[in-house]
Amino acid sequence: MEGFFYTFAFMLKSIQQFAKTHFVFNPQIYLAISGGVDSMVLSYCLKQLNINHTLLHCNFKLRGEESDKDEAFIINYANQNNLPCLTQSFDTKQFCESNGLTIQEGARILRYDWFNEITEEN
Repeated sequence: MEGFFYTFAFMLKSIQQFAKTHFVFNPQIYLAISGGVDSMVLSYCLKQLNINHTLLHCNFKLRGEESDKDEAFIINYANQNNLPCLTQSFDTKQFCESNGLTIQEGARILRYDWFNEITEEN
């Protein structure tokens, strides 16, 4: 267990160092969050370091009810932690079929287009 705490402390220090050098001139941080371990831990670390961030969650509607549960989980997490949260749902299959794309390609395009739209607006 001691190794876990050492690793977590090291990770927090690394994130803090990165934030000090990269987020100095940009107080608005957006975090793409899936509900998976990696993005949830990163959000938790940012919160521990008092780094304000807005959660961005894409619901690609590819796994039926499970996709909706992921979205609900993220919204609940945001509410419990007083974090702003934006979500967007996509008809990914229709988009991919209409544009001759694989699911991976289509989801990436939809996701990045939405992220760009948000960052340009703000």
